[in-house]
Parts: sequence; structure tokens; C-alpha cells
Amino acid sequence: MPIGRVRKAPSDKLDSKLARILQTPNSTRTRLARNQYLEPSKHNVQGQLELALTVILQAEPIFDKVCTHLQTKRAFTRLDLIAKEGLEAGAITQEEAEVLLEAEEHRMRSINVDDFEPEMLSAGVQTPEAIRQAS
Repeated sequence: MPIGRVRKAPSDKLDSKLARILQTPNSTRTRLARNQYLEPSKHNVQGQLELALTVILQAEPIFDKVCTHLQTKRAFTRLDLIAKEGLEAGAITQEEAEVLLEAEEHRMRSINVDDFEPEMLSAGVQTPEAIRQAS
């Protein structure tokens, strides 16, 4: 039997509301981030994520513009291809395409947090002789 008060988990609706607050520039988000070092640099991941959010928010209306022009509904992925298709269709300018390309770069950098070469993740093959020498 558990000790202490039993608490009910927050609803999905509340979770979604909180996520929206944290993912959209607003006064609450600014207040929560006060005194945090958010300068994007090589060694400041939080700053890099903050920059990624800013660029992606700039790319969303451009993405919607391309989808509307092409009369398709797409997932917010492969923004490089969306930029190419938007340019070819005349839906966006070169500057808008560059925003989509930058957003895709930041999106992928955020997803590929620990991107290692396969050789780094595999264990080397040990010969029986090497095992004997190690013991």
C-alpha cells in the first residue's frame, strides 16, 4: 500500500495547454526563462534550442503558404524539399526558401542529439588470442 497522498495525473488537455505555453513566445515563457543563459553557442545546447524554436516559428507561416499553394497537407518535416517545391511552384521567394532550409537544419540538429558513427557504437571483434592475453 502506498504511503502518502494519492494525486491524480494532469489531464491531456492541461498537458497540451502547458506545452503550447512553453513553445510559443509569451510573457509566461519569458518569465520562466529569466536569468537563463540562452545565447546560442557551440557549448550551450539550451541556447541552440531557443534559436531553433525562433527559426521554426518563422518557418511555420511559410510552410503553410506552400501547402496552401500546392493544395496539400504535409507533415512539418523535410522542409528542404518543401522549399524546393515552393520555389518551383512560385509560391515563395528565395528568402522564404532559405528560412525553410535553416529551419530544417535546426530541426534535424535538435533531433539528432547524439549522432555517432556506427563504428563508434559497435564492439570490436576479439580473437581467442586477444582474450587469453587480457586475462
